[in-house]
Amino acid sequence: MNKAQFLKELEYHLRKLPYQEKNEILQTYEDKFQLGFIDDKTEEEVALELGSPRIIANDFLKEFKTSEPVVGYTAAGTVKSSSSVTNVGRAIIVAIALLFFNLIIMLGPIVAVIGTYFAFIAVGISFSLTPLAWIASIIFGQSTSILGEFFIILSLSSLGVLITIGMIYVGKFLYRILVSYIKFNVRFVRGD
Repeated sequence: MNKAQFLKELEYHLRKLPYQEKNEILQTYEDKFQLGFIDDKTEEEVALELGSPRIIANDFLKEFKTSEPVVGYTAAGTVKSSSSVTNVGRAIIVAIALLFFNLIIMLGPIVAVIGTYFAFIAVGISFSLTPLAWIASIIFGQSTSILGEFFIILSLSSLGVLITIGMIYVGKFLYRILVSYIKFNVRFVRGD
């Protein structure tokens, strides 16, 4: 890959960056080709040493997304950013405030909902297993009205199976809500 191809591909992959930052990066890599020419290297050798334009662009895009507005680039092509104390301080304050909010306001209802969920699962499993207890009561002679108990046990075990199946769907729903709430908290702290 020669210089023109390298820079064209790099420019294509940097298209999401603001115009000024993209031009500074391209100028930096054009300078690297000039330095390689001074060192009697071919354009292909310099391009090979620099690596894939896509990987280079991805590194700059990641750096741009996670840093403050870019001030410039060093001669080595690394990003110089003005890491602002206010943004780090803001993120820390937001994280602490969110932690207190989650502990004071959200923890109680979340624990209550999860506790209720597990209680319903226990009830569903218990109701589903009532036929085993009924059979044991028949074996030990504790049964009084087998036909009446049979229909009660049939109703309880059917209800237990339905509750257990319903709790599977409720569990998936609660899991999605909890994951989306955690993602919201992370985005909130990042400031996205």
